[in-house]
Amino acid sequence: NFYPISLEIALPPDTAWQQVLYQTIEPKPINVRVDGDGNWLAVYQLAAGSRLDVLATGSATLFLKPRSDYPWGINDQVDYLRPLKYWEADQPRIKDLAATFTSPRQIYDYAVENLIYDYGRLDSTPARLGAANALDNQDSALCMEFTDLFVALARANGLPARAVNGYAYTDNSRLRPLSLKQDVLHAWPEYYDRERQLWRPIDPTWGNTTGGVDYFEQTDLNLFA
Repeated sequence: NFYPISLEIALPPDTAWQQVLYQTIEPKPINVRVDGDGNWLAVYQLAAGSRLDVLATGSATLFLKPRSDYPWGINDQVDYLRPLKYWEADQPRIKDLAATFTSPRQIYDYAVENLIYDYGRLDSTPARLGAANALDNQDSALCMEFTDLFVALARANGLPARAVNGYAYTDNSRLRPLSLKQDVLHAWPEYYDRERQLWRPIDPTWGNTTGGVDYFEQTDLNLFA
């Protein structure tokens, strides 16, 4: 920019499924705040025309079951049913399709069984299609489309849902692909389990590509938000 500006950069946060301990953050931020979704955002003031690289070091523990010491629940100040640009929960055909489902499991199964992962899109910088366009291009999906379709259908069904970006570890990118190219962000959805009062992560992308592995009932230790 041609003028000083305040910017935020996301840090891997604590969640019900991971615990993060930072040893250093260099340079030190002005502040670190937590937003309504639980994201940790480090605030920096940048001078005009400047560049800043932030290096955070620490450790993380991942859990197969949600942490008992984490404050479960949902932020009532955030509308997790609201239609958004890529989550067109108010479009008639999204609403009509969502009305045919009676559980989050059925929405997950629909995304897994109807979208086809398009490895050819990995050779370029693909545009995010969103849920409605994913229905029109079911044979050209990446993790973004699997996630967006689940979130839009869930919200249209009255089920609070959101997307998570993070890192996915895999030693076989053809079996469990990432979103663009190696060592970049992966995306997966979460839905709110009202009975347990807990956000539940699922991964319809890997459910589709791994040949029958169920990433609805249980995720693994390879997803880091």
